[in-house]
Amino acid sequence: MKIHNQQTKLFMLVSLALLGCSDGDTNNETEMKTASQPVSQIKTNQYEPDPMLLSSTAATSKQLHVKPKFAFKTSSAVTLDLSGNDVFGASLATKTVKVYALKNRVSQYDEQALVEKALLATTRFNSAGQLGLNLDIPSHYKTLLISVDGMLENNHLLVPVEKQSTISHQFY
Repeated sequence: MKIHNQQTKLFMLVSLALLGCSDGDTNNETEMKTASQPVSQIKTNQYEPDPMLLSSTAATSKQLHVKPKFAFKTSSAVTLDLSGNDVFGASLATKTVKVYALKNRVSQYDEQALVEKALLATTRFNSAGQLGLNLDIPSHYKTLLISVDGMLENNHLLVPVEKQSTISHQFY
């Protein structure tokens, strides 16, 4: 019985060794063929849309195509760099600044045009009378209104929103 168990174990070891060395159906053959091909013959998964489809209107969702460099942006990055003095020449240190967004392009300060403003940020100038602030403005807003509290005149600034911009202004 002891010899029978030893023979069974030996047979199993030899079988496993032979199975490991077999020339069966493996992926190694496919990998070897791909590796031996020149780089120019290997297919890649690059997609170039049909220019005719890009300029036509899609009737179904399967006909939707985008340009290769399409970027889905829902906001614009804006950097504020503000400083200045009030009408009396005093520093704007610790004065409050409010940043509003407007859906329409507005070029002149007009109460009627500013009725639907949305508050984006409230902050303060530092002790040196300077302010640096990075904002992400939702893409549906077209104009920023920057307002400084505590100034008698010229306490607001209207600026169009660009995709990426820096707004530098010195209040007087």
